Amino acid sequence: MFRMPTFVSSHNHTIIHAYTHTRFLSLSLNSEYEAVADIGTIYRWSFGSILFLASWAVLMGPMTYAKHLISGPRLPFSAAYFGSIALTLFFAIKLHSTILTLISTIVQLVSLVWYLVSYFPMGGTGLRFAARFGTNRVAAWMTD
Repeated sequence: MFRMPTFVSSHNHTIIHAYTHTRFLSLSLNSEYEAVADIGTIYRWSFGSILFLASWAVLMGPMTYAKHLISGPRLPFSAAYFGSIALTLFFAIKLHSTILTLISTIVQLVSLVWYLVSYFPMGGTGLRFAARFGTNRVAAWMTD
């Protein structure tokens, strides 16, 4: 087991623990709030994502669903979703990087929301509107 140093401020308020092991990866930024990325959790998260897609394949038929995923409108989603699953596993298992694992997990979640919303009537349009509105609000907040 490889253990990285622990940094503690004078008030014991900001604690950074980084333990790297094949089965456990932890990052704690505060004594009250702890973000733990267990490798088993990452496996379950990624495997659950794959099972989510497999459930759609069962409902639509495997070949029909595979053709659907590689069709023109779905190809960006497929690339983003499958790429983020692969990157999540790579960053967690091979690089042991909590930050990169967190970023790829967020990309995975955004891809999933994009996929689900696209099946609602006017879902893609509504998602683009919400993203544009949110971007405009953040830009206005940053310039004020």
